[in-house]
Amino acid sequence: MNQAEEESQTLAVLTPFLDALPFYVILVDEDHTILATNTAVQRELERVPDELIGCSCPVAVHGIDGPYEGCPLEQSLEEGGSPVEKEFYDKDTGKWVESMIYPVPDQGTGGKRMFLHFTRDVSERKRLEQVAHSRERLARVGEFSAGIAHTMRNPLHGLLNSVSHLHKRLDGKDPEAAEILDWMKDGLTRMETVTRRLLTLTRDSPLVKRPTELSGVVQDALTMVSERARTVGLVVQSDLAKLPTIHLDPDRLGEVVVNLLDNAVDACKDGGEVTVRTSLAHGPGDVRGQRAQVLEVEDTGAGIPADILKQVFHPFFTTKGIDEGSGLGLAIARRVVKEHDGEVEVQSKEGSGTLIRVTLPAQ
Repeated sequence: MNQAEEESQTLAVLTPFLDALPFYVILVDEDHTILATNTAVQRELERVPDELIGCSCPVAVHGIDGPYEGCPLEQSLEEGGSPVEKEFYDKDTGKWVESMIYPVPDQGTGGKRMFLHFTRDVSERKRLEQVAHSRERLARVGEFSAGIAHTMRNPLHGLLNSVSHLHKRLDGKDPEAAEILDWMKDGLTRMETVTRRLLTLTRDSPLVKRPTELSGVVQDALTMVSERARTVGLVVQSDLAKLPTIHLDPDRLGEVVVNLLDNAVDACKDGGEVTVRTSLAHGPGDVRGQRAQVLEVEDTGAGIPADILKQVFHPFFTTKGIDEGSGLGLAIARRVVKEHDGEVEVQSKEGSGTLIRVTLPAQ
């Protein structure tokens, strides 16, 4: 039996095993010539084996004339034919791919080395790893942030009270000193807001639900945010419906509304409008088939680019400057709304503003 017949017999034995694998397998030689493929590759490329065997792998699979930058086979050849395993993000498909090269001990035609090239989509695994990493990060933050936040809030409240007291003592007699106190108050308020948000995010205590009118919670949040909105020359418009009471935790949900309003005000600091609305959904609601109450916070600010829109609920992700946002607001909002068996969604288009919709079951 000559060498070609031996290779053919080897491929005949290997083929059923390769076809049983759920990921892509290509047998190539050191010149990137395809010697065999499994059915997963053939389905992906929509080509039969006869159209692939003998073709250049870069041409048949990637549509390019030669090896791409970072090609694992090229790396294996540079390292003397050693196995190579690597992961990379494919911008064309938007997927994470694991690519593995393993040398075949027997030589191929003309003494050329052969390699098995395994490729599989690991996007779901990467997503789960990111989720696990995010949870681990939150756990580490929770270990010390709650204590730090509690420790900081008492002196912060004392400083805020002192600033308010000094403001009253001035009674308009020294405008320059009053302006400095306003700056101090704004900075201290931001610090207090961050500590409050950290406490909310790391809090494991159960909700304290009681019959509450949603529009009343929103009105209280508007009162808290109105002063800050005025400082940037912005008036927040409201259209609040008279709604029946539902069981919710007004403190925790109030924090959600404040977070959403803060984000909207930040988005319109350079001009724009903010509108907050409440309503009762007509007919079947969006939450588990029940009638629903809806809260919407809409701004006409810069909007969110489409490529990062799906990341806005990730803890610590923010599009704001390093001294402007903690990246906790929407993470807190989603957590609290989920605890109320509700849903929160974001609609945004770069340059056209953002709409945040919170839907809560009416029962």
